[in-house]
Amino acid sequence: MWRQAGKFEGRSAVSTWLLALRGSRPLSALRRRKDAELDDEAANAIEDTSDDPEVAGAEKDTSEALRKC
Repeated sequence: MWRQAGKFEGRSAVSTWLLALRGSRPLSALRRRKDAELDDEAANAIEDTSDDPEVAGAEKDTSEALRKC
């Protein structure tokens, strides 16, 4: 913020200007970041933690039984 203080032109409130400076830094970092490609080996190493159909059905049955109670 202090390095940019000389660029403040007074066209807005100081707080607005500071918020704009603060918000632009993460956006700039996202723009600079390159998307890394995921090779097949790395993709296959990612664990699928989602429920299988049997578990999902059991949870649904339990949920319905609890609602009836």
